[in-house]
Amino acid sequence: MKRIPLLLTLVLSFQFVLGQNATKKELAPELLFKKSKQSQFSISPDGKLFMELVKGNNSYDIVIVDIDNYKILHQIPMGSRSIQKLVWLNDRRIAYSSQGLIEAMDIDGENEMTLVDYKFDNKNYRNYYNLKKMIRINSLYDDARLDRKHVLFQSTNYKFYSVIKKVNVFTGQEFTIMDGTRHKINRWLVDKKGKPVAGLRIEDDTFRYFVENPSSRDWIPLKVKFGEHYHPVAFSGKTFLNQPITYEGAGFEKDIIYITSNVQSDKRKLFSYNYRTHQIIDTLASDKNCDIGDPDGEDLALIFDFKNEKLGGVVYQGIRPQFIPFSEDFKRISDTLRTKYKNYFSQIIDVDKNNNRVVVRQWSDTYAGNIGVHDMETGDYSVMVDFNPELEEYKLSKTKIVGLKNREGKRLPSYLNLPDNYTNEEGGKPVPLVVIPHGGPFARDYWDLDAYAQYFSYKGYAVLRPNFQGSVGFGKSHVMAGIRGINTVMIDDIADATQHIMDNFNVDKEKTYVFGHSYGGYATYMSLVRYPELFKAGVAIGAPSDIKLLMKSFKKDGSDFAYEFWKSVLGGRDSDYLKEISPISYVKDIKKPILVFHGRNDGIVPVEQTEVMQEAFRKKGKTDTFTIIESQGHSIENSNSIGYVLEESELFFKRQR
Repeated sequence: MKRIPLLLTLVLSFQFVLGQNATKKELAPELLFKKSKQSQFSISPDGKLFMELVKGNNSYDIVIVDIDNYKILHQIPMGSRSIQKLVWLNDRRIAYSSQGLIEAMDIDGENEMTLVDYKFDNKNYRNYYNLKKMIRINSLYDDARLDRKHVLFQSTNYKFYSVIKKVNVFTGQEFTIMDGTRHKINRWLVDKKGKPVAGLRIEDDTFRYFVENPSSRDWIPLKVKFGEHYHPVAFSGKTFLNQPITYEGAGFEKDIIYITSNVQSDKRKLFSYNYRTHQIIDTLASDKNCDIGDPDGEDLALIFDFKNEKLGGVVYQGIRPQFIPFSEDFKRISDTLRTKYKNYFSQIIDVDKNNNRVVVRQWSDTYAGNIGVHDMETGDYSVMVDFNPELEEYKLSKTKIVGLKNREGKRLPSYLNLPDNYTNEEGGKPVPLVVIPHGGPFARDYWDLDAYAQYFSYKGYAVLRPNFQGSVGFGKSHVMAGIRGINTVMIDDIADATQHIMDNFNVDKEKTYVFGHSYGGYATYMSLVRYPELFKAGVAIGAPSDIKLLMKSFKKDGSDFAYEFWKSVLGGRDSDYLKEISPISYVKDIKKPILVFHGRNDGIVPVEQTEVMQEAFRKKGKTDTFTIIESQGHSIENSNSIGYVLEESELFFKRQR
């Protein structure tokens, strides 16, 4: 299998980036959407070997790199087996979980051994029902290695109850630590010493966390005390966006868990909490502009210092990505990386047992990034993976953070990319503008190398990505303002953000377009309906058009969580209301040209949403173009297909001038 060649040092990579060719050359859109084939990066305990999983054409390889000699030591073909978790057992042996099995082998692929099989035992079964009762699916924990002999795993039975076990990596002997069948626990959450701390129970569409009652040894609902009040740690489709407390993990301290909460503030903060004594121990992270984490439990990573048995630091997505170190070793590592590589955000992924060699991911708003190993003693940085080196030949657009306000004076944190020919000097030629509302809509845009923004800015457009009200990550009031407002509050904010750019930047008001995927596509429809004076044309990809029909599809597919979630955020369920917020009700009002794409295999927004819209356009005598992309799903992941969508969109915009 052909591999991306290893670079000698990060300095060489930086020279490529800093010396980007200023000569304008064509940028193929599929380059921007090129996906990395490498994942699961880690370092051996002694810091001498680097491991990664490489995906080929329907196959996988485990690759072991000798860091000191900077060469591939072993490349182990794994065939079509997908690998969910890949861990070091020691410096010479690894383990992995794959499709319910747990296997171990030497770093050269020899001495392979099945540690845990699918079935509970090897007894004969007489029928399908007995076989089903025997089947279990096994998965390794992120920090699976407990000691020299054992790794920790979770085993889920046919009723979806989970058992925590450890297995001897030499003998295959298993030991049960906690049985979830008795307590009806679907997923166990452990601390960094392998002790079960919390259990997650899923009932209908409700996710509820449990902790052990020390007096009865039973498991009771987890509640967090703020002031005089206790708050359950649970959420459902109805309460998902407004969940006041999110469980984030546990570390080395006995009875201490990490939670994020906005109970006492608008912005979500990170706390350490003793669930036995019901005490907040410390406020670990807060940001006056942004939440620490989000309701999904994403946009936040806790990184642990195993050498010193402490929380090493936390990474979260603020206006820009942020890292807050806690342990002394991680402060030293963070300070070194920040000082040496000022133009890049450096995220710690893994460290060796001495905290000397560090696996780091680096990226910026113009650099796709790399995975490298930094040596704290020598100061050397060896790039193991360069995610998209082809882009280093192009001069990409820096991302401006724009703190604009809507008509009510509320801040809408937004990102703006300007083309290289942009000038704000008097007499300078104004540039066209593309506004890209994000999907979700209860999601957000980030400071990073955004492929859509870079494509259009490279083509000469200013590109705005507004975090309108309803976007997560900017406080409870910001996200909750979007409830019952997908067709009003959010669309108004998109319009206000667009107007701000028109008023404050040298953009062509006669060449302003809206382009969006998923909810962004819905926003394209509704922006052309409600603000035709702002936008010349629009592109909608995988967009909902008939909300009543969409809700029926959630109900039909048994998507209880999605159905309850959308019932709560839409704020109305009667037919008149669903009709009122559906773009299909306003086909006659869409006077500006629109281009629509949809993946045939879309499992999120069914393709019928575009098919019924196309039929409604046909009945009104409209000739706008609707294109179904066969074999693609909601995100249109094939880079050639999304390249086609972008090229067609840009040609479409040009035709409107």
